[in-house]
Amino acid sequence: MPYFSHALARSVKKALSESESSSPENSSKSPSSSSSTPARVTRSLPGVISSSSSPTNESPSAEIYRGMAPSLVKQYRVKTTVRKLLFAQSLMAAQTEAIAQTNASYDMATYGGGFADYTIDKGDLKYSSNSGEMKLYGVKNHRRPGVSTVVRQYRRAQYDPATSPYLKILRYLAYKHAHIVHTFELFDDPETVYAFQEWVTGGSLADFLAQSPEPLAEEKAVGWSRQLERALDYLGDMAIAHRDLAPKHLLLMPANQWDPASSEVTLKLSGFKKAVIYWNSALADINYLPCEEVKQPVSETLNFQPPEVFGNPATEQYDPILADTWSFGAVVYYMLTKAVPFSLQTLLSPTISSDDIEEAIKESIEQQPRLKELGASCRSFLRALLRTNANDRMPLDFVASQPWLQQQFNKVRCFENLEKAFDLIKDLPSNS
Repeated sequence: MPYFSHALARSVKKALSESESSSPENSSKSPSSSSSTPARVTRSLPGVISSSSSPTNESPSAEIYRGMAPSLVKQYRVKTTVRKLLFAQSLMAAQTEAIAQTNASYDMATYGGGFADYTIDKGDLKYSSNSGEMKLYGVKNHRRPGVSTVVRQYRRAQYDPATSPYLKILRYLAYKHAHIVHTFELFDDPETVYAFQEWVTGGSLADFLAQSPEPLAEEKAVGWSRQLERALDYLGDMAIAHRDLAPKHLLLMPANQWDPASSEVTLKLSGFKKAVIYWNSALADINYLPCEEVKQPVSETLNFQPPEVFGNPATEQYDPILADTWSFGAVVYYMLTKAVPFSLQTLLSPTISSDDIEEAIKESIEQQPRLKELGASCRSFLRALLRTNANDRMPLDFVASQPWLQQQFNKVRCFENLEKAFDLIKDLPSNS
């Protein structure tokens, strides 16, 4: 479990509120009455607030908010002490401050020597966005010869290194985690920001499954799900919520980058443009995000977002970590079925209720032919992540210990190319 988990974040808020309300000078003060509390009501369910209800943060409408089911409270309870929570709070405050103070990129006029460690090949344009916002070029990395490298070039007018959370997060994550795409350096000049990153050569999970006639084998899905969980666990340590988990942002590369022919593949998380700092040190609370309007046409990546994300951005908000939990479950579901558990188009129906959606998602798990083949532990794992009420979802802190992720497979079966596995063992001495 990370040193500061999402469950601990919520516990800090509760502990501090109870401490304030029990002290004489604060005995009449509501825990939620801070003047800096957002005016939005927190949403944990899909649905529309009726005209007869007037929800507030202190008493949100039951039509869009429901606490954790009593049967789950005990299951996901983590015992700790107020002292440990306050220590965790100080760690998180330091963490968020460090990210805020991060110098996202180096000015080339001052640090041009570092920029000279990379040679951009303008003849190797790998990608250009339709808007011209970003261009991706191949790079020769003189500091790390042999490491495939690219540069993402952004217009500085769109990504200011002094203020851009995206650039600050890239810089802070750097190359610290095996399952997050490495960012080596960032530089800027008056017109452009240059982000030098590793080039993940295997394409995305979306591309991989689009080219495959079948979903992932269970052992591969378990392995890649573990790797994604480790990346999300690390982001939790860093006070970061990804907010755009989808197969197109999960990149694949040989586990041994020095052997591109290696049949073992590792997963790396990318796509941090929507990432946020999920902890508000000033309020000792979660940084809730404004809901999003459902717009047509529906982007495919939005089908990996949970239903509570969509609502009135002016008056409603949601918890980004609980949303990432759903997205993680939706990605695992996609690995195993090549389908999504819930289509955003469903929310466009004026008569759909949260109970209807819950029942439809339950059926999409329990009655899905492939998932029925894989067994009860797999379906239970997905059900715990893909609950319509955000507060009922299994906390990310508990994911790694689930039986489905704890499965062990014969390593030979994990090779994509069994012929290579046989080549590796054919020259071993015989025991006969």
